[in-house]
Amino acid sequence: MTIRSSSSRRTRYLVHALFSTLTVLGGVQSAAAQGEPADCAERAAMIVRSRPERSAPSTILSCPSSGPAALAQLWSVREARTQAERDELRDVSASMRDARVLNAVLGVASSAGYSAEGRLAALSVLLRYYDNSYAPLNAEFVRDPAHVLLAQVVDAPGQYNGARPLPGDVRARIAREIAQISTTDGDASFRRVARRVRQALAYTDPANTPLDAGAISLIAGCGRRVTLRSSADIDLPVEVRVLGTKFANGAGIRAGTTTRPTDRLLGLPAGVVVASLGGREVARLTQRNAPCPQGMPR
Repeated sequence: MTIRSSSSRRTRYLVHALFSTLTVLGGVQSAAAQGEPADCAERAAMIVRSRPERSAPSTILSCPSSGPAALAQLWSVREARTQAERDELRDVSASMRDARVLNAVLGVASSAGYSAEGRLAALSVLLRYYDNSYAPLNAEFVRDPAHVLLAQVVDAPGQYNGARPLPGDVRARIAREIAQISTTDGDASFRRVARRVRQALAYTDPANTPLDAGAISLIAGCGRRVTLRSSADIDLPVEVRVLGTKFANGAGIRAGTTTRPTDRLLGLPAGVVVASLGGREVARLTQRNAPCPQGMPR
């Protein structure tokens, strides 16, 4: 494959940057030794030079070393792209599971310096890394707050492993980043989208849902009364159990704030009360000897 010359300084810079990255990885010979075709460096350079094209999947998905380097380079460029180019970059990136691509899309999704469309595409890649069955986020999801569930596909597209594996805690890392975006991002619209994604993931995968310390608490009341309290920013499928009994309540609790927490009053049998989220304990109540108001039976 021959790379055509270009007088564009931008093109020369990107190609140079790509080959610099490959040099750090050990160059073309090392890439071939890692099990990718010998012309992968040329293919990857062409992708960077030409921007995402319809031929991209068949061009670099068989390149586990230089392919992800090219994709990460493309994500780092802050430039206008057509919808088709954005979709292609999104889909190819989601099909190549590699730590370099993960870091690149995390950087785009969390930075207000990129376009809203580009950040939405990056968020879609993160969701495919989280669970390959998730469909890309679209304009309808952004516009309509009634869409509280994430769309999924029956026949999920295939994924390929890059030379740098994703970290073992990739789900937790993605969930933490989405939670951060949903609370501190400067773009109010994107912040709301991230919060809805965070909410959806909390119901499908509560084990990896990040939660501030003390966001869930248990407060002893008179007799059997116990208050489950939440200051978390999203609804949570919290389960309340009483140790040593068969009692279990998995109704969950609605979102609250630190200044206006949400309370649920429960009537529980005697014993230690434990609140859990996705199997992890988030609150415990051992002392249940709160005084009763005058005239209220214990």
